[in-house]
Amino acid sequence: MRSRALPPKLTRTLLAATAAVAVAALAVPQSAYAWWRPHAGIGISIPLVVPGPPVYYPPPPPAYAYYGPPPVYYRPPPRRWIPPHRNWAGAWIPGHWVYR
Repeated sequence: MRSRALPPKLTRTLLAATAAVAVAALAVPQSAYAWWRPHAGIGISIPLVVPGPPVYYPPPPPAYAYYGPPPVYYRPPPRRWIPPHRNWAGAWIPGHWVYR
């Protein structure tokens, strides 16, 4: 009497096919299963988009803060002409303006 067990090659093929179907089923997002076939979902949801951290926005200034109008004109600092001269090491320095 012949054995009822499947031949080894067919057993390996069926096992590989079953594993491939299981991996393919797990690759589908579980949220899709929950929408398409509720009894097939296993409760794992894989988000399609990973949310980033919240963006920080500094709080607005208080409504009562009053800083006054800006000055209309900033007067540049006074300049002074320094005539040509030699520095302490004896190098020649041409005339130039300096802010004082």
